[in-house]
Amino acid sequence: MDLQTRDAAGRVSEVLGDKALKYDREQRRKGMIYGAENKLLAMEKDPRTKTALDAYRDGVNSYISSLDSRDYPLEYKLMGFSPKPWENINTALLLMFMADDLTGEVHDIGLSYYLKNVLTPEEIDFYFPEKIQGSTPVIPVGTKFDAPSLKIPPVPAGDIWADITITEATVNKEEAGKGSNNWVVAGSRTKNGKPILSNDPHLALNLPALWFEVQLNAPGINVYGVSLPGAPGVVIGFNDNISWGFTNNYRDVKDYYTIDRIDNNSYRFNGVATQFDKRVEVIKIKGKPDFLDTVNYTVHGPVQYDNKMKEPNGIEQPLALKWMAHMQSNELLSVYLLNRAKNYNAYVEAIGYFSCPAQNFIYADVQGNIALWGQGRYVNKWKGQGKYIMKGNDSSTLWGDLIPVAENPHAVNPAQGYLSSANQNVTDSTYPYWYNGRFNEFRAWRINEMLDTISNVTVEDMFRMQNDVHSVLARNVLPFMLGALKGNSVNEDAYISSLEKWNYNYTVESEAATVFQVWSGFLYQSVWANKFKKSPGALLPL
Repeated sequence: MDLQTRDAAGRVSEVLGDKALKYDREQRRKGMIYGAENKLLAMEKDPRTKTALDAYRDGVNSYISSLDSRDYPLEYKLMGFSPKPWENINTALLLMFMADDLTGEVHDIGLSYYLKNVLTPEEIDFYFPEKIQGSTPVIPVGTKFDAPSLKIPPVPAGDIWADITITEATVNKEEAGKGSNNWVVAGSRTKNGKPILSNDPHLALNLPALWFEVQLNAPGINVYGVSLPGAPGVVIGFNDNISWGFTNNYRDVKDYYTIDRIDNNSYRFNGVATQFDKRVEVIKIKGKPDFLDTVNYTVHGPVQYDNKMKEPNGIEQPLALKWMAHMQSNELLSVYLLNRAKNYNAYVEAIGYFSCPAQNFIYADVQGNIALWGQGRYVNKWKGQGKYIMKGNDSSTLWGDLIPVAENPHAVNPAQGYLSSANQNVTDSTYPYWYNGRFNEFRAWRINEMLDTISNVTVEDMFRMQNDVHSVLARNVLPFMLGALKGNSVNEDAYISSLEKWNYNYTVESEAATVFQVWSGFLYQSVWANKFKKSPGALLPL
């Protein structure tokens, strides 16, 4: 809880010294504390979440005050510091930590610098389609969406895309293995006639683990599931009436704008000199004087990159960040209400408060209902808005209205008898609002493939599904890779022979799985290295 909070707030230097200064500056310039302050305002306005925050704070601090220094965990002793009293802002920082972890990837920069200047628009659409052919979206194909209540904005006239200069090409350090799944099977397809809900949220591999089991039992509440250190309540779980789970939604809620800077105090917007809102970030460094970093805030948000802070991408133009996580929201109220929800309507009310990070909320209840919502707060964007870095010098590229929560994509009791998500595209092309994102399709294909073929489902069947190791990617790609080797002497290689006999399962003892993983990885890098005429390691944050 301590280090997680310091990570989010950019306060690691307090205990690790100046080796963490660069990281702390990056966190401050992303507006992590700024966003947490906004979230705390919303949480403390509501008496329910204010009470939960205060009670949680008092409980944590009661425990801390009971400790003698001899009882401190080893990490405190090694680094020579003591736990600070917990504050309500720390829970808001946990929400920012999760928002950064799940919506913090930067695609605009890579697309703008690497791709837009190398590939034609047709090639970009081909290699990076908004909808992948054969996709099985979170909300089943054929779901009827209501007509939008907001008018879809037109694409602004003129030159709206920014050109940027990057002096250092870096690799996107996306952590392998992250990507959740959930599904729910209706009672019509289960052995006992009751819905079964499964959820496997893959967050970063931490020690200690992020998730821990907890049950809360008191008058008016009996809920069991998992929580996160620093979060009052059960985040994923079930009570006497409903159950629910999450997967990350991956719709893009983070955009960058170039800033037409006049001087250190002002920038040009709509042809008028506009003053920066300056925020002085005081970064305390163990054993050294404080470091003061002035962050300029604009109509878009904080200037994350400028000539004082080129890292981590070597970006030289001032870039401001617009991010849904900076807005006031009360995700804790969602958790509070879900823990006590008794039916579908209460579930819908609860998740309506969940803004960022957006999640695919799956649901089942004792009445036999199943549902799935792609829930978060989203902007009514014009087609393409935020796909590349935008010019931020006038109002034409500003974010517009937020889409009403009731119009977020959702499905209830579908005819197919199940619902599932695994970070794939949220809808088919019939959904009226435009969005983009970083979606993963293969795991969803496999889950839906299995769900399509099972009946009389038991909990044990769900266990087997969660432990399935079949690779749809290998099944689709490997035949083409092997076909390209026909007539080549490499066909006599024992590894190739093992691939030809492989059943596409990633079992522990599978030699073929290892060969395919290594081969396909090198092939992917080689294809792009040839296209970009750069070393594979210097490729893009995509």
